[in-house]
Amino acid sequence: MRIIEDIEKTCRSCRVCAEHQDAPPKEPLHPHKVPTKVRQSLTSDMFEVNGRQFFLTVDRYSKYPVLDEIRTISSRAITQKMETCMSMFGRPDEILTDNGPQYTGQPFQDITKSWGRKHITSSPHNAKSNGFAERHVRHIKSTVKKVLEHGGNLQVVLLQIRATPIDSKLPSPAELLFGRPITTLLPSRSEPGKEAHRLQLEQRSTNMKEQHDKTSGRELPPLHPGQHVTVLHPERKTWYPATIVKKCSEPRSYIVQTPNGNQVRRCRRHLRELFRPHQGTDMEISTTETNPGERQHFSVSVKDKTDQVTDTIPQLEEEKSLEADKSMLQTRTRRGRVISRPAYYNDFV
Repeated sequence: MRIIEDIEKTCRSCRVCAEHQDAPPKEPLHPHKVPTKVRQSLTSDMFEVNGRQFFLTVDRYSKYPVLDEIRTISSRAITQKMETCMSMFGRPDEILTDNGPQYTGQPFQDITKSWGRKHITSSPHNAKSNGFAERHVRHIKSTVKKVLEHGGNLQVVLLQIRATPIDSKLPSPAELLFGRPITTLLPSRSEPGKEAHRLQLEQRSTNMKEQHDKTSGRELPPLHPGQHVTVLHPERKTWYPATIVKKCSEPRSYIVQTPNGNQVRRCRRHLRELFRPHQGTDMEISTTETNPGERQHFSVSVKDKTDQVTDTIPQLEEEKSLEADKSMLQTRTRRGRVISRPAYYNDFV
């Protein structure tokens, strides 16, 4: 008797259980490739302190931060700051940002095309995929708060940060960027060989991945176009049905279609496999997002009518034929193997 498997199948096919289930454990770390030279890869983000808006740009090789205060958080404002940064230090090969409207707006897209740079964005509501920028935002933001509270000179503090060695085996961000120490109150250190820098950075990245993977789960299996899934609501923390449209070029990122026809982008950790479409669902998801490159905002409402639900997630009806019911009873294991109903059960309804 496979009563345990039957109980598990029943729970997984329950609409209420699927909507309120726990999120999957964190996956093994997927770090970005370490750059081979300075200004090859940039990352950027924004933050607010006491009503003042700041725009941060960091070189991923040297970890050299460039901080600018902006009056507005519009796409045009950050585009001007980014263009100034690139003209001062040289244009990078790629720019990594989150999926905010400031970075997906037309002004920022135009500058990446005109400068011939590759723009890589992270999945919405998944800050870990832009973790390098988030970590520097936390450090710089804490420093800015302290400086503004005690009335210090922010530029002097930033100078000290740029001149502080990264660790005992790596020089300061300024030395990595300019090839020489900058004059500050801190003592300067001699520069090791460039190959030693790269090897040490790779070792740090390897150690970081090993430490992260000690507490992570297994790699989640890939999803395929047309596959039925449930998507985590970013605010309610519940799961609602959707259908996979395609896999993005970025790792662990997918475009999914919601029941009302809108397409949104989500990372793999925010998607769960749906063993069969919900039966008789009366859930209608209304959303303001029409562009998968913009930040997402959802509101979920329950209605009696399901006329507006698209064909991307079929609605099962009681009048469907026995052949359709049999096909829906087929489920898949975690490794993708189809579990078919035994033939000797065909005589039973």
